Amino acid sequence: MTKMIKKVTVALRTSKKEDAAKILDRVEPQTAHGSRVFLGLAGRELRCSRREGSTLEAGSTETFVFGQGATVTSAAANDPTTRTMADVHSYPVYIRFYPIPNASDPGEDDWCLEHVRVVVESSKGRKVELVGLEGSARIFLGSEGGYLLYLQPGGRGPTVVRGSVNRQGHRVAGNGFTVAKIDPATNKGTFKVTFSTAFLELPIVVATIFGPYRPRANAHVVEVATTHAVVSTGDDNGKPVHRDFHFTATAVSDN
Repeated sequence: MTKMIKKVTVALRTSKKEDAAKILDRVEPQTAHGSRVFLGLAGRELRCSRREGSTLEAGSTETFVFGQGATVTSAAANDPTTRTMADVHSYPVYIRFYPIPNASDPGEDDWCLEHVRVVVESSKGRKVELVGLEGSARIFLGSEGGYLLYLQPGGRGPTVVRGSVNRQGHRVAGNGFTVAKIDPATNKGTFKVTFSTAFLELPIVVATIFGPYRPRANAHVVEVATTHAVVSTGDDNGKPVHRDFHFTATAVSDN
């Protein structure tokens, strides 16, 4: 079943004027109160606005909620809940700055952005996080530096973990996991692969036998979680025995 977007939360942190001045070598970088900020998400744009000028205050963090519990103005016109989580992954996600039209000096209308965090929550409770700018990075959006900042997936979860395990239950290739036999007395041929860092989404895990075995020898993924996978191996008669195997765990998108 297609998962719909339930809620989108956007946090925008702007730099203090003195920090911004160091970048453009200006005494007082200004941002006009008529300027606007938009979030590009799931194939459309949403305006980040709660009150006039609220997105542009220097040295502040502003948070905007779309969808369930909306805090933005014109919430119905900026409702993302008709879009799917698949749409989130199918289109670029970005922040767009729109300077005040017909400014007397367009070069004076610049916005110094320090950090962006967007969290998209699905109708099933899954979350996708996207970020722009980290650490001490800052960027000016405006007529002199461009109007768009594209975001990338955030969080610390891996996207791919792969490796090779021998029949003794030891890692022989790959990184990002540990492995152990699961009670050989009661679970013959079964291994537990534990990921060093949990995936943000449920991964797809595939496994295959390798080594001097007959083609009918097999490897079967018994269980998958964001933290681990259980793999069972057997001989060419289907009998559970410990065998050498390769595996690949790949992060999947919430759609």
